[in-house]
Amino acid sequence: DASVERVKTKIIIAADGVESQVARQAGMNNCLELKQVAAALEYRVENINVESDTISFYVGREIAPGGYIWVFPKSQNSANIGLAISVDDRDGVVAADYLDGFMADHFPSGCIREKFCGMLPSYRGKEMFHIGNILVAGDAARAVDSLSGAGIVNAVYSGRYAGQAAVEFLSGRVGNINNIERLYPGKFLDERGDDLNNYLKLRRVYTHVNDGEFTEIIRELRRYFKTHNVYNIHAAGLLLHLVKTKPRLLRLVRYLI
Repeated sequence: DASVERVKTKIIIAADGVESQVARQAGMNNCLELKQVAAALEYRVENINVESDTISFYVGREIAPGGYIWVFPKSQNSANIGLAISVDDRDGVVAADYLDGFMADHFPSGCIREKFCGMLPSYRGKEMFHIGNILVAGDAARAVDSLSGAGIVNAVYSGRYAGQAAVEFLSGRVGNINNIERLYPGKFLDERGDDLNNYLKLRRVYTHVNDGEFTEIIRELRRYFKTHNVYNIHAAGLLLHLVKTKPRLLRLVRYLI
């Protein structure tokens, strides 16, 4: 028989994913608009030939509007193949149609062993990390790279800082729960906030780039990285460099504001 157990606690860390029920039941408005989410679909594929040491990405309005397709090799004969696309940019076509079309063109003999699907949220700022005595971490807090959809690194960082803040509160070193924000999300955003904001802006730019402009950008980046280090890239600064060298891209700057 099902039973109910009531537990009282001084603080909670909500790390229950993009549809966080803990945060929602506490009163946080974590509903997602279509423009704030991407649809993601991935297949685990066997019976194919891939370079086991090469990760491939495919972009373009015809292939994955507002997103991209990835091929992550698992061996020379298997890979994770998936895509993420903007939900409000599909013109009525479902994600599987794009991915199945790609599979038919590039891996017609592939055998799909497993399928995974989900939503990728966009970063929404400081207000998603804390409500009452609840600290929200990872996808539940929208701590996501809005450009690529990557969330594991930010989930680890936000979880660590939320845990440290909880320890400080429970030990009595933070007298009022409202003062916890200097620790969380304060310390987390000190370390990751600029990147999260920049990738959100670049996401807006990316969704407004046409295929011709994207080709120009790739060609210029090839020239750029012949003389620049690929480490410690400042995303917004790189876009400004592209605008200077390709004035036709100036219209994209407004999406950074």
